[in-house]
Amino acid sequence: MLYVPGNRSEWVRKAAKYGADAVVIDFEDSVPDEEVPAAREALAENAQALRDAGQSIIVLRPNEVQRGGLLDVAAAAAAPAVDLLMVPKSTVDVIKVVDRTLDELGCELPLLPIIETPEAMVTAYELGRASRRNIGFWAGSGARNGDPHRFLGFDWSVEGQETLFLRSKLLLDARANGFEHIIGGAWVDLDDKDGLCKHVESYRVLGYTGYVAIHPGQVEPIHETLRPSEEEIAYAREAIETMRRAEQQGQGAIRMGSDMIDYATVRMAERVLALAER
Repeated sequence: MLYVPGNRSEWVRKAAKYGADAVVIDFEDSVPDEEVPAAREALAENAQALRDAGQSIIVLRPNEVQRGGLLDVAAAAAAPAVDLLMVPKSTVDVIKVVDRTLDELGCELPLLPIIETPEAMVTAYELGRASRRNIGFWAGSGARNGDPHRFLGFDWSVEGQETLFLRSKLLLDARANGFEHIIGGAWVDLDDKDGLCKHVESYRVLGYTGYVAIHPGQVEPIHETLRPSEEEIAYAREAIETMRRAEQQGQGAIRMGSDMIDYATVRMAERVLALAER
Protein backbone atom coordinates (compact mmCIF):
# COMPACT_ATOMS: atom_id res chain seq x y z
CA MET A 1 0.00 0.00 0.00
CA LEU A 2 1.55 3.27 -1.17
CA TYR A 3 0.59 6.43 0.70
CA VAL A 4 0.16 9.67 -1.28
CA PRO A 5 -0.79 13.07 0.22
CA GLY A 6 -4.36 13.82 -0.82
CA ASN A 7 -3.67 17.50 -1.43
CA ARG A 8 -1.09 16.73 -4.14
CA SER A 9 -3.32 15.91 -7.08
CA GLU A 10 -0.41 15.50 -9.47
CA TRP A 11 1.17 12.90 -7.17
CA VAL A 12 -2.10 11.04 -6.69
CA ARG A 13 -2.79 10.79 -10.42
CA LYS A 14 0.59 9.33 -11.29
CA ALA A 15 0.81 6.90 -8.33
CA ALA A 16 -0.43 3.92 -10.36
CA LYS A 17 2.86 3.69 -12.23
CA TYR A 18 4.77 2.56 -9.13
CA GLY A 19 3.12 -0.88 -8.99
CA ALA A 20 1.69 -0.86 -5.47
CA ASP A 21 -1.16 -3.28 -4.79
CA ALA A 22 -3.15 -0.35 -3.39
CA VAL A 23 -2.74 3.43 -3.34
CA VAL A 24 -3.83 5.23 -0.18
CA ILE A 25 -4.99 8.81 -0.70
CA ASP A 26 -4.10 10.34 2.65
CA PHE A 27 -6.04 13.18 4.28
CA GLU A 28 -4.58 12.74 7.75
CA ASP A 29 -0.94 13.15 8.78
CA SER A 30 0.49 14.26 5.42
CA VAL A 31 -2.02 17.06 4.66
CA PRO A 32 -2.17 20.46 6.45
CA ASP A 33 -5.59 21.03 8.04
CA GLU A 34 -6.29 24.09 5.90
CA GLU A 35 -5.81 22.06 2.71
CA VAL A 36 -8.10 19.17 3.60
CA PRO A 37 -11.33 20.82 2.29
CA ALA A 38 -9.82 21.32 -1.17
CA ALA A 39 -8.46 17.75 -1.15
CA ARG A 40 -11.94 16.54 -0.20
CA GLU A 41 -13.47 18.40 -3.14
CA ALA A 42 -10.92 16.89 -5.53
CA LEU A 43 -11.17 13.32 -4.19
CA ALA A 44 -13.68 11.87 -6.65
CA GLU A 45 -11.88 13.29 -9.68
CA ASN A 46 -8.42 12.31 -8.45
CA ALA A 47 -9.52 8.78 -7.55
CA GLN A 48 -11.13 8.32 -10.96
CA ALA A 49 -7.98 9.57 -12.71
CA LEU A 50 -5.98 7.07 -10.66
CA ARG A 51 -8.35 4.27 -11.66
CA ASP A 52 -8.15 5.32 -15.31
CA ALA A 53 -4.36 5.08 -15.03
CA GLY A 54 -4.72 1.41 -14.09
CA GLN A 55 -4.75 1.35 -10.27
CA SER A 56 -6.87 -1.58 -9.11
CA ILE A 57 -7.34 -0.73 -5.41
CA ILE A 58 -7.82 2.85 -4.20
CA VAL A 59 -8.06 3.62 -0.49
CA LEU A 60 -8.85 6.77 1.49
CA ARG A 61 -7.32 7.48 4.88
CA PRO A 62 -9.58 10.20 6.28
CA ASN A 63 -8.93 12.36 9.28
CA GLU A 64 -9.96 10.89 12.60
CA VAL A 65 -13.62 11.31 13.50
CA GLN A 66 -12.85 13.92 16.16
CA ARG A 67 -11.11 16.11 13.51
CA GLY A 68 -13.76 16.24 10.79
CA GLY A 69 -13.25 12.72 9.54
CA LEU A 70 -16.94 12.11 8.86
CA LEU A 71 -16.81 14.81 6.17
CA ASP A 72 -14.01 12.80 4.57
CA VAL A 73 -16.10 9.63 4.91
CA ALA A 74 -18.94 11.36 3.05
CA ALA A 75 -16.52 12.41 0.31
CA ALA A 76 -15.33 8.82 -0.04
CA ALA A 77 -18.91 7.57 -0.24
CA ALA A 78 -19.48 10.00 -3.12
CA ALA A 79 -16.34 8.90 -4.99
CA PRO A 80 -17.14 5.77 -7.05
CA ALA A 81 -13.46 4.93 -7.61
CA VAL A 82 -12.67 4.67 -3.87
CA ASP A 83 -12.68 0.98 -2.90
CA LEU A 84 -11.77 0.98 0.79
CA LEU A 85 -11.87 3.31 3.77
CA MET A 86 -9.22 3.27 6.49
CA VAL A 87 -10.32 4.31 9.97
CA PRO A 88 -7.61 6.15 11.92
CA LYS A 89 -7.57 6.15 15.73
CA SER A 90 -10.01 3.25 15.62
CA THR A 91 -11.96 2.21 18.68
CA VAL A 92 -15.12 0.13 18.93
CA ASP A 93 -17.17 3.34 19.23
CA VAL A 94 -15.43 5.04 16.31
CA ILE A 95 -16.00 2.04 14.06
CA LYS A 96 -19.69 2.04 14.99
CA VAL A 97 -19.98 5.76 14.20
CA VAL A 98 -18.33 5.33 10.80
CA ASP A 99 -20.44 2.24 10.12
CA ARG A 100 -23.65 4.11 10.96
CA THR A 101 -22.62 7.06 8.80
CA LEU A 102 -22.04 4.80 5.79
CA ASP A 103 -25.44 3.17 6.40
CA GLU A 104 -27.08 6.60 6.35
CA LEU A 105 -25.26 7.42 3.11
CA GLY A 106 -26.33 4.13 1.54
CA CYS A 107 -22.69 3.19 0.95
CA GLU A 108 -21.16 -0.28 1.25
CA LEU A 109 -17.47 0.70 1.46
CA PRO A 110 -15.41 -1.86 3.40
CA LEU A 111 -13.33 -0.66 6.35
CA LEU A 112 -9.72 -1.19 7.38
CA PRO A 113 -9.32 -0.10 11.02
CA ILE A 114 -5.95 1.36 11.99
CA ILE A 115 -4.83 -0.06 15.31
CA GLU A 116 -2.66 2.67 16.83
CA THR A 117 -3.89 3.57 20.33
CA PRO A 118 -3.55 1.59 23.56
CA GLU A 119 -7.34 1.19 23.73
CA ALA A 120 -7.46 -0.23 20.21
CA MET A 121 -4.55 -2.57 20.92
CA VAL A 122 -6.26 -3.99 24.01
CA THR A 123 -9.70 -4.34 22.38
CA ALA A 124 -8.65 -5.26 18.81
CA TYR A 125 -10.68 -8.47 18.73
CA GLU A 126 -13.88 -6.65 19.77
CA LEU A 127 -13.03 -3.78 17.44
CA GLY A 128 -12.79 -6.21 14.55
CA ARG A 129 -16.29 -7.48 15.31
CA ALA A 130 -17.77 -3.97 15.59
CA SER A 131 -18.75 -3.77 11.90
CA ARG A 132 -19.59 -6.26 9.16
CA ARG A 133 -17.60 -3.93 6.86
CA ASN A 134 -14.25 -4.63 8.54
CA ILE A 135 -11.90 -6.66 6.34
CA GLY A 136 -8.62 -6.52 8.29
CA PHE A 137 -6.29 -4.30 10.29
CA TRP A 138 -3.47 -1.94 9.63
CA ALA A 139 -1.37 -2.62 12.71
CA GLY A 140 1.24 0.12 12.58
CA SER A 141 2.61 -0.82 15.97
CA GLY A 142 6.25 -1.14 14.88
CA ALA A 143 6.79 2.19 13.11
CA ARG A 144 9.52 4.43 14.51
CA ASN A 145 8.04 7.74 15.73
CA GLY A 146 4.51 6.54 14.96
CA ASP A 147 1.59 6.88 17.35
CA PRO A 148 2.14 3.52 19.11
CA HIS A 149 5.80 4.50 19.69
CA ARG A 150 4.62 7.78 21.19
CA PHE A 151 1.75 6.30 23.21
CA LEU A 152 3.67 3.35 24.67
CA GLY A 153 7.14 4.87 25.03
CA PHE A 154 9.19 1.78 24.12
CA ASP A 155 12.80 1.91 22.89
CA TRP A 156 12.42 1.30 19.16
CA SER A 157 14.69 -1.13 17.27
CA VAL A 158 14.85 -2.55 13.76
CA GLU A 159 14.56 -6.08 15.15
CA GLY A 160 11.25 -5.19 16.82
CA GLN A 161 11.64 -7.32 19.95
CA GLU A 162 9.95 -4.55 21.94
CA THR A 163 6.78 -4.83 19.81
CA LEU A 164 6.79 -8.58 19.16
CA PHE A 165 4.02 -9.32 21.65
CA LEU A 166 1.90 -6.47 20.34
CA ARG A 167 2.31 -7.38 16.67
CA SER A 168 1.60 -11.04 17.46
CA LYS A 169 -1.52 -10.16 19.46
CA LEU A 170 -2.93 -8.01 16.66
CA LEU A 171 -2.27 -10.77 14.14
CA LEU A 172 -4.09 -13.26 16.37
CA ASP A 173 -7.02 -10.87 16.87
CA ALA A 174 -7.25 -10.36 13.10
CA ARG A 175 -7.16 -14.09 12.35
CA ALA A 176 -9.72 -14.81 15.10
CA ASN A 177 -12.04 -12.40 13.25
CA GLY A 178 -11.44 -14.31 10.02
CA PHE A 179 -9.53 -11.44 8.41
CA GLU A 180 -7.14 -12.23 5.58
CA HIS A 181 -5.62 -8.76 5.39
CA ILE A 182 -3.27 -7.52 8.10
CA ILE A 183 -0.86 -4.75 7.19
CA GLY A 184 2.33 -3.69 8.97
CA GLY A 185 4.66 -0.73 8.71
CA ALA A 186 5.86 1.86 8.10
CA TRP A 187 9.59 2.54 7.58
CA VAL A 188 10.63 6.21 7.77
CA ASP A 189 14.33 6.12 6.73
CA LEU A 190 14.07 6.47 2.96
CA ASP A 191 17.81 5.88 2.42
CA ASP A 192 18.02 2.61 4.38
CA LYS A 193 16.76 -0.14 2.06
CA ASP A 194 18.38 -2.91 4.13
CA GLY A 195 16.63 -1.68 7.26
CA LEU A 196 13.33 -1.52 5.38
CA CYS A 197 13.66 -5.11 4.19
CA LYS A 198 14.58 -6.35 7.68
CA HIS A 199 11.56 -4.58 9.13
CA VAL A 200 9.20 -5.97 6.48
CA GLU A 201 10.64 -9.44 7.09
CA SER A 202 9.91 -9.12 10.82
CA TYR A 203 6.23 -8.76 9.92
CA ARG A 204 6.22 -11.39 7.17
CA VAL A 205 7.51 -14.17 9.42
CA LEU A 206 4.64 -13.52 11.84
CA GLY A 207 2.03 -13.89 9.10
CA TYR A 208 1.33 -10.31 8.04
CA THR A 209 0.18 -10.03 4.42
CA GLY A 210 1.18 -6.45 3.56
CA TYR A 211 3.25 -3.44 4.50
CA VAL A 212 2.78 0.30 4.07
CA ALA A 213 5.07 2.24 1.71
CA ILE A 214 5.48 5.97 2.32
CA HIS A 215 7.63 6.56 -0.78
CA PRO A 216 7.50 5.05 -4.29
CA GLY A 217 11.06 3.75 -3.90
CA GLN A 218 9.89 1.43 -1.12
CA VAL A 219 7.29 -0.44 -3.18
CA GLU A 220 9.57 -2.90 -4.97
CA PRO A 221 11.69 -3.84 -1.91
CA ILE A 222 8.50 -4.46 0.05
CA HIS A 223 7.09 -6.66 -2.70
CA GLU A 224 10.31 -8.65 -2.96
CA THR A 225 10.50 -9.21 0.79
CA LEU A 226 6.87 -10.27 1.15
CA ARG A 227 7.01 -12.63 -1.80
CA PRO A 228 7.71 -16.29 -0.90
CA SER A 229 11.24 -17.44 -1.76
CA GLU A 230 11.94 -19.60 -4.79
CA GLU A 231 12.63 -22.50 -2.42
CA GLU A 232 9.23 -22.04 -0.73
CA ILE A 233 7.48 -21.88 -4.11
CA ALA A 234 9.26 -25.00 -5.39
CA TYR A 235 8.40 -26.91 -2.19
CA ALA A 236 4.75 -25.87 -2.47
CA ARG A 237 4.50 -27.03 -6.06
CA GLU A 238 6.18 -30.32 -5.28
CA ALA A 239 3.90 -30.90 -2.30
CA ILE A 240 0.75 -30.35 -4.36
CA GLU A 241 1.96 -32.66 -7.13
CA THR A 242 3.10 -35.32 -4.66
CA MET A 243 -0.27 -35.30 -2.91
CA ARG A 244 -2.05 -35.50 -6.25
CA ARG A 245 -0.18 -38.69 -7.00
CA ALA A 246 -0.83 -39.97 -3.46
CA GLU A 247 -4.56 -39.46 -3.91
CA GLN A 248 -4.50 -41.53 -7.08
CA GLN A 249 -3.06 -44.35 -4.95
CA GLY A 250 -5.73 -43.92 -2.26
CA GLN A 251 -3.36 -42.25 0.23
CA GLY A 252 -4.04 -39.16 2.35
CA ALA A 253 -0.48 -38.80 3.60
CA ILE A 254 2.86 -39.58 2.02
CA ARG A 255 6.58 -39.07 2.52
CA MET A 256 8.19 -36.36 0.38
CA GLY A 257 11.94 -36.33 0.89
CA SER A 258 12.37 -36.31 4.65
CA ASP A 259 8.93 -34.75 5.29
CA MET A 260 5.61 -36.44 5.90
CA ILE A 261 2.97 -34.39 4.08
CA ASP A 262 -0.83 -34.50 4.03
CA TYR A 263 -3.80 -32.29 3.16
CA ALA A 264 -2.75 -29.64 5.68
CA THR A 265 0.52 -29.35 3.76
CA VAL A 266 -1.43 -28.85 0.54
CA ARG A 267 -3.52 -26.06 2.06
CA MET A 268 -0.35 -24.29 3.19
CA ALA A 269 1.22 -24.84 -0.22
CA GLU A 270 -1.80 -23.30 -1.93
CA ARG A 271 -1.50 -20.27 0.34
CA VAL A 272 2.19 -19.88 -0.55
CA LEU A 273 1.45 -20.03 -4.28
CA ALA A 274 -1.39 -17.53 -3.93
CA LEU A 275 1.01 -15.11 -2.22
CA ALA A 276 3.58 -15.67 -4.95
CA GLU A 277 1.07 -14.78 -7.65
CA ARG A 278 -0.02 -11.47 -6.12
